[in-house]
Amino acid sequence: MNNTTNPSRQPLAGLSVAISGASADAPLCILLHGYGAPGDDLVGLAGAFSPTGIRFLFPSAPLTLPPPMYGARAWWHIDWAARERQMIEQGELDLSDETPDGMVQAREQVSRLIGEACAAYGSTPDKVVLGGFSQGAMLACETALFAEVPPRALVLMSPTLLCHERWRQAAEARGNLPVFISHGRADPVLPFPQSERLKDMLGGAGSTVEWVPFSGAHEIPPAVLGPLTGFLARNAL
Repeated sequence: MNNTTNPSRQPLAGLSVAISGASADAPLCILLHGYGAPGDDLVGLAGAFSPTGIRFLFPSAPLTLPPPMYGARAWWHIDWAARERQMIEQGELDLSDETPDGMVQAREQVSRLIGEACAAYGSTPDKVVLGGFSQGAMLACETALFAEVPPRALVLMSPTLLCHERWRQAAEARGNLPVFISHGRADPVLPFPQSERLKDMLGGAGSTVEWVPFSGAHEIPPAVLGPLTGFLARNAL
């Protein structure tokens, strides 16, 4: 059994993946960290959940950000100047019409990661729970909606809505997918209302959405961990 505080590491799909979990036949949960975080940013979550018998995989994003963001990684680069212009012109951040450069390539790499992880641990993609935080949540949503074989469930912590029409069509074609979404009402990074739009879009397209708003910012507080533990117990085991 891997130690949750000192997980093993394994290369999968060209990524360094921290692995923390249970017995050899445990179900898999892959969680993708957010922009600017170190690769092991979410590893502590494995020990924060109630015992679930799940093997957690935490891949490090492929892009290294330049100093002064030492150790920071990303799934794709962000055009901060464009975001600043939008905030000045519109007074709010709305990325719902944006398909970020590099997101599709990141999706393809995560899809390969799922395949290699399933081969390594004797699972299949339809038994994998996929999720992430912030940019990692956006990538998890993109991957789940366009995967050849959908994951068992989707976990989106502090996400935002991207490429609205494209995602809506894919969600309708995907059908029912169990989805967990959490978001802080005072999030200064990715606005709470855009996460509500994503929740409504997925629910309207046929997914079963568990919505966990909380009084907080851009974070994963204890108020999220309890409901998320229950969601994993119901959808991963």
